[in-house]
Amino acid sequence: MKKALFSLLSICFLFEITYAKKQYDEVMQDEVVYGIEQVSTWKYQHLLETGKYVKKYRNAHVGLSGCSCCDESISWGNGRKFYISNDNKYFISPTSRSICFVDLFDNAEIVKSIEVNIGSDLGTISAVYQANDGRLIFNTNKGMYYTTEENPKRFAKVNDNSGTIIGEHGGYIYYMDFKTLWRTDMKSYESETVTSNIFGFSMKYPYVYCSKGNEAGNGEIFRYNIETDKTELFLSNPGHGYCYPMVSPNGRWLLMTGNALSPISGQQNVDIFLYDLKTMKLHQLTTHPGHDWHPVWGKEGKMVYFLSNRSNALYTDTVSVPYRMDVSSIVNE
Repeated sequence: MKKALFSLLSICFLFEITYAKKQYDEVMQDEVVYGIEQVSTWKYQHLLETGKYVKKYRNAHVGLSGCSCCDESISWGNGRKFYISNDNKYFISPTSRSICFVDLFDNAEIVKSIEVNIGSDLGTISAVYQANDGRLIFNTNKGMYYTTEENPKRFAKVNDNSGTIIGEHGGYIYYMDFKTLWRTDMKSYESETVTSNIFGFSMKYPYVYCSKGNEAGNGEIFRYNIETDKTELFLSNPGHGYCYPMVSPNGRWLLMTGNALSPISGQQNVDIFLYDLKTMKLHQLTTHPGHDWHPVWGKEGKMVYFLSNRSNALYTDTVSVPYRMDVSSIVNE
């Protein structure tokens, strides 16, 4: 009896996978134009829950954006999991006590790793950013530090704050600490507050691109002008939410994560969108029934890298792996 039941469940499971894949092949053809492909087996844990707005941290490396897609659908974590190196060859990603470089093109695991040994009381590394001068800036629970690939055993403290770096301009690095935007002089390491009460994710001076949840629980996209100290709302959609706006190198395009109704499952899931700041046109880049999130730009502004659990047969895994897609057909128009 047990064997028969097991066999029946196995058949049902295989049928569900086959049916889902068949539907994907038939319905999701619009992704083909972007040549989406997996580029590494390096895994990232992510936070994704449906049915309620998530307000607590799941682990040390994942923070919330402060805005969900919408109350009844999806919330997701926004912790910066990787950064593209200045030479456009590697993912730069933190583990608990090291900075890892993962090859972008050979589907490799860790190519090289820099161990961080600056004191056991510093906790884990939460974010890494490669500055224009090559310095690797990273956060711990005791503040912000930097090191270099050439001399990884040498560390220096940038400041006592800790936050996600969103960009550079005029010798300053700009970073977010919860709801506060800071900037630090990279020569003197003196820090000052730029503004508060925004959720900034990326910048192209003088603009910082932000996301914040409204009263309905929908994520909206804003732009803050550092020079004028003014904020403007430019993307809001009732019943839908958008988060994690990442501006392109030329300042015209915004990548973002948003919720969409899967034509396969009929359920809300997370997809990647592209917004044209010039024409105000919104493009949905991914339509897979799996969850796609955390998009970042390649340095040339034509390739997009993102995390997805689409490699899991039923798209239920909370572990993501990196993918990339070529959006030059849009951005070259």
